[in-house]
Amino acid sequence: MRSKISIDSLLLAEWQKEFELKFDWGSKIPAVLAGVYSLSLLAADVESEYYIAQQELIINQNPSLKMDFSLSSEIISEREFDEFSYLKLKSTVSFKDNILLILNSKLIRTKNQKLKNSQNQNFKKELNSKRSFSWRRFSKKEIESFADLSGDLNSIHLKSDPVVQGMLILLTFEDFLAQRNKFAQKIKIKYFRPSRAGESIYLNEIDDNRFLGLVDDKVNFEITIKEN
Repeated sequence: MRSKISIDSLLLAEWQKEFELKFDWGSKIPAVLAGVYSLSLLAADVESEYYIAQQELIINQNPSLKMDFSLSSEIISEREFDEFSYLKLKSTVSFKDNILLILNSKLIRTKNQKLKNSQNQNFKKELNSKRSFSWRRFSKKEIESFADLSGDLNSIHLKSDPVVQGMLILLTFEDFLAQRNKFAQKIKIKYFRPSRAGESIYLNEIDDNRFLGLVDDKVNFEITIKEN
């Protein structure tokens, strides 16, 4: 599916206000925000109860304000097994003949409607208590606002105990990096457990380019970055 969009300073300011995004991008747009709009093209094509399992964002160039850029998003593959089904999606943002960013996403839906950590990774030996800090708590209002602004129709974000959108976590993390004067060329994120409204998310900085997101001392997600 394809579309075009232009984001002006007023729309960007609305996103920044709703989700407490603090970095001043000047004439640029957060790459993840452009990815949100590209991925949303598939909102009506992807059934509810899918969870994002992992994503890879490749950033060649941040879009600019008022740039009339093109969005494209498609389902690359889909499989269904006895215990779960998954989708692989590819979303791109481009301007004229230049690809500005690519977002690859893998979504999983389990039969019991819960996202499980099938990788069973043990991070205890890697956790660095000296580099762990309280990062974010997403409210139900923020989750609802993200669903409204992005057109996300997934019911897991609209229940009484809603799941935080993976793209909202990624958008907030990109802003966090930018405030540290870190601008990634590539961001990879793996989600092991869903984060929910009201939960306190801690970030554990394993090293300069690798972070773990924890809730109640359990790893919800892992992020690795490659800087420009």
